[in-house]
Amino acid sequence: MFRILHTSDWHLGHSLHGFSREQEHQAFFTWLLESIAEYQVDALLVAGDLFDSANPPAKAWQQLYQFLAKLRRQFPDINIVLTGGNHDSPTRINAPHPLLQEFDVHLIGHLQKTPDGMIDSKHIIPLYDKEKNVQAMVAAIPFLRSCDLLQSEGKDTSLEQGFAAVYQQAHQQCQTFLDTQQLHVPIIAMAHAYLVGGELSPLSERKVLGGNQHAIPAGVFEQHFDYSALGHLHLAQKVAENDCIRYCGSPIPLSMSEHNYPHQIRLVDIKSTDQGFEINTQRVLIPRKRDMLMIPVKPKPLTDVLAQLAALEIDREIPAPFVQVNVLLDKPEPLLKEQVQQAIEGKNLVITRIAASYPEKKANQKSVVVSEKLDDMTPENVFSQYYQQTYQQMPEQELISAFHQIVDASKSES
Repeated sequence: MFRILHTSDWHLGHSLHGFSREQEHQAFFTWLLESIAEYQVDALLVAGDLFDSANPPAKAWQQLYQFLAKLRRQFPDINIVLTGGNHDSPTRINAPHPLLQEFDVHLIGHLQKTPDGMIDSKHIIPLYDKEKNVQAMVAAIPFLRSCDLLQSEGKDTSLEQGFAAVYQQAHQQCQTFLDTQQLHVPIIAMAHAYLVGGELSPLSERKVLGGNQHAIPAGVFEQHFDYSALGHLHLAQKVAENDCIRYCGSPIPLSMSEHNYPHQIRLVDIKSTDQGFEINTQRVLIPRKRDMLMIPVKPKPLTDVLAQLAALEIDREIPAPFVQVNVLLDKPEPLLKEQVQQAIEGKNLVITRIAASYPEKKANQKSVVVSEKLDDMTPENVFSQYYQQTYQQMPEQELISAFHQIVDASKSES
């Protein structure tokens, strides 16, 4: 049996409302190395978004290189393939490729083509077992930007058609390699893309290509590939009810909307049979280094929220959980942060955000609108109207006085 570990969307260098995730990523890498040993993994595939931004901090690069060095040192025979995602800089990801290739590490930032328009052979990667026998072929395609898509000569090509053409050609090149070697092994696609039917995390994932309207049909992969190792969506899921077209999801929650996701890696087992081969997949849940809490889950009045926070008991032996406080207010509360901090004083918690919400207007409640030109209105008029429309009441005199102080200060600085 040949075993592949599929992961993606590491987002190294990520911060949550200014709080670093470095410790959580380091804990994931430690666990990942242990899991590779425990499950006797033969190949590691990372399908995009290695970093959280196109210009990640030096510490994030250091984390990646340290992990790759330990991985190669501990598992000299493991196949390693990493591709870039939409958060990654193609040129920065590609820069160390010549060096890493000497250590048999494939790090691919953007689609590279030959002068005649064919996909470069560096994207067509055989996976070997310890005896150096080919056990699978990988079409290692990073996130595709519009300029990467293959065009039909003399025809206007849609984004979907151009995307499909890249994978069709990649499959053909994999198949040509296998035919030359007279081999019959699985062909695996790596893709960082949004497929039709995929479930998005609303706060974390940027749209692929032109947005959801350009989601790629799963048929692009069903027609050609035996397993599709997908990245981009942070919720682990299969697509089109096909167990072999899968997002493995991110290893840590990247926003509070993901705090209940079952973060995982995916093991892909290839077993030889009389008919050729069969593929089975299984998930392995990733232990969470730091918990993430929504308190309360739905906004409640401030007195209720403060009481709930005060009653919390968190073990001081574990990393302090990240907490988003959801509070329902009738009007702005100037000392809201101070009251929340007082309620958790001495507790093992990190408040990442205080999300204040206000009662929605009733359907028959009319907004206050004054038909004046903006040039004829004073700053106080604008402020008062906006406040009244938002909170359904006039601002108190103390707040208006504070507003005047800000206006006066801005004038004196200009």
